Amino acid sequence: MNRKIAPVILFAFALLCFVATAFLHYSVPVSWLQAEREQTQQHISQRVQALLLDAEQEVTQLGDLLQKDAISFSVLLSKTHYPTFVYKNGRLVYWSDHTVIPDLDLPPTVRLISTIRNSYGTFVIMPQRIGDYNIFTYIPLQVDYGITNQYLSSGLQKSIFGKADVRLVLDNPGQLPQVKTRDGDFLFAIDHGSGRIDAGFDNLQLILLTLGVIFFVWFSISMCRFFLKRQRYTEGI
Repeated sequence: MNRKIAPVILFAFALLCFVATAFLHYSVPVSWLQAEREQTQQHISQRVQALLLDAEQEVTQLGDLLQKDAISFSVLLSKTHYPTFVYKNGRLVYWSDHTVIPDLDLPPTVRLISTIRNSYGTFVIMPQRIGDYNIFTYIPLQVDYGITNQYLSSGLQKSIFGKADVRLVLDNPGQLPQVKTRDGDFLFAIDHGSGRIDAGFDNLQLILLTLGVIFFVWFSISMCRFFLKRQRYTEGI
């Protein structure tokens, strides 16, 4: 690269990064954010629906096992990957997790796929009746263990929400983006919060600002060398 042209290019890159950072900070188009949030909502919906389908297939297999005369608790446990509770005549006969519902002896009253919130977190609950058995499958959306350590971490399930920083709204969703079942039944809404409108672009702004500083420092060093080689020390400094 021509040494006379290089400083100009470096200065142009630095200026471009600074202008882009200012643009994102003060004038981010609402449509950009709307598109990003719609994409987040679609991703979450797809993940929830995929988990519901997987849980439905798991319940079908579980139902086949329950129809057999001899039921092995260990076999049932090996077939369930979601918190599952099985009741017969109102009595709990099988469970795979005891940290989901406050009282194991009381069967849930839901009859349709819905979302509940209790002291253990927020869950999509899928009820299904097979023969004499009522099966309730819980899909964790947000868990609250009461403690946080290297083994247990409360919060939104990353397998569903990824890095999205959202709040789950179960009632009165208003105009918030909604997650529904394949049949169109409401499960929950997603609240992105009322923070700065360009919060989703913070990382991009930081990257652009850092690049701008690097290019500007590089430009300054190039200009300094240029003047010093020509013994124009005052200008070089």
